[in-house]
Amino acid sequence: MIHFSARGNINSFWQLTELVPPAEFRTHESQITPDQLDEFETLICTRAKEREMATFISTNPALLTILLDFSRAGHHDAWVIPSKAIRARLPAEPAGAVPSFIIGGKSSGGIAWIAVELKGADSELFAGRGESLQFSAPANVGVCHLLESIDWCRKEQKSLREEVQLHGLTQPKGYLLIGAEEEFSDTRRQEMKGAWNRHLAGTLQTRTYDALLRAGRRLVSNYRKA
Repeated sequence: MIHFSARGNINSFWQLTELVPPAEFRTHESQITPDQLDEFETLICTRAKEREMATFISTNPALLTILLDFSRAGHHDAWVIPSKAIRARLPAEPAGAVPSFIIGGKSSGGIAWIAVELKGADSELFAGRGESLQFSAPANVGVCHLLESIDWCRKEQKSLREEVQLHGLTQPKGYLLIGAEEEFSDTRRQEMKGAWNRHLAGTLQTRTYDALLRAGRRLVSNYRKA
């Protein structure tokens, strides 16, 4: 039988036995800095390509916790796990579309999971004008890969929970990050993006890097005021 002599010992016991992802991937929205956001804005303004955006986000993973704020999750704790780390922890090379990143956000209701796919700030969500409006080639690739990634997570959830320690993961929501808001000065494009996000709110969302930047500046401002 285990005896606890003080409340602090009980708290320590639960902290030790709580199932959370690996500590090396732990981060939080409060770690985002103004300097990071300034660098991020420069990449957006210069329309950085996919590889540049992925490299920057890989070295500044707290930026992706902003997506948890969109979903009203992750205020207690967060983890950002890149695809390379996911592959390294699985016993065999995965057969399927591994997300660019998987994000976990802890709130009072548990850990919420998000699969993320990145495209360049130089890409647009839509192509064509007027009656011929459709997904651009990069967006089409991103959406299809993200759908496959979400389904791969669903099928491999047992391995992801046991081998990668993504506790509580079943089928994550998906976010595609692509392009800049300049594209949506076109009213029809803005309405199409809004309709997509509204109808698929529980499954797959699209966001521009500008939206991530704006939300990040709001978070930094709020933490400074606190």
